[in-house]
Amino acid sequence: MNNNLRKILILILNILIFGFMFIWIKDNIDFNTLNIAFHKFNYFDIFIVACINFFTLLFYAKRLSILLNERLLISFNLVNLAYGLNSILPFRMGDIVKLAYAKKIFGISVSKYLTATFIEKGSDILILSILLSSLIFIYSKNIIDYQYLIFLLILFLALFLALFFLKVEKFFSKIIRFNLITNGLKKYLINFNQQVNEYNYRRILIWSFILWMANIFSIYYSFSILLNFNISIVDALSILLIIILAVAIPSAPAAVGVFEAGIMAYLIKVLQIDTNMALISALVFHLCVVIPQLAYMSGIIILNKVLKSEECNKLTR
Repeated sequence: MNNNLRKILILILNILIFGFMFIWIKDNIDFNTLNIAFHKFNYFDIFIVACINFFTLLFYAKRLSILLNERLLISFNLVNLAYGLNSILPFRMGDIVKLAYAKKIFGISVSKYLTATFIEKGSDILILSILLSSLIFIYSKNIIDYQYLIFLLILFLALFLALFFLKVEKFFSKIIRFNLITNGLKKYLINFNQQVNEYNYRRILIWSFILWMANIFSIYYSFSILLNFNISIVDALSILLIIILAVAIPSAPAAVGVFEAGIMAYLIKVLQIDTNMALISALVFHLCVVIPQLAYMSGIIILNKVLKSEECNKLTR
């Protein structure tokens, strides 16, 4: 691709990113309502909630640094970039755009990052299936026979572990022999095969488990602070799974509306929280999660542009 055309496309992409962010802020944040909501809480408590959720991303970064074999800081930047982009782009388009930014800013190839993302999602599905099964065991003693649940869980784990721990060379070699796939896809499958067989899956699964435990405790402490009483770990796990479902649904940027509605329904129906308090708590928690990610993502993009401009100026002197 022509260098000037590439620069124009990147400029358009940056404009679109910040345009989406401006529209998201304009359409989804009523500053009068936000001001009233924040006055119901101690500012220091809000700051603590934002910090807890922001630093939880360090656990994601640690796992990604293992997958990409990169420094923790670079992985932390990538994680915030991905979450920030998904916060402002609809239909989880951030998962696609992040690949372009990772290559442009950090020089990480699309195939390498895509493979790491695949392993991340797979590890998350495994850990979350265990957490969901645990929740079902807790809530459905008189609804579902334990024997069926245990059988389904063991079956799922067996299939998943077979996928991640058995060697897949034969599987991919058979796929690669087909002439129906393009050379580009064939090259990616070969690279994918090599990359997945180099991973230390024990470390990946350990850090996946740690980061989801960190998520549970961050929600536990966040809502204990916001609601001014201690929720249970089971409540924190339930809210976490509601948030995951809300974020997974391709919808508005940052799952606006679905995110708050899910948390509100749980707080009102299960914890018997007042409707207004539930709404405000869900809103403040969502903003405490999203705003630090947006700020950090914006800083990465702007700093990259400034550094690039300085390099260009040095070269033209």
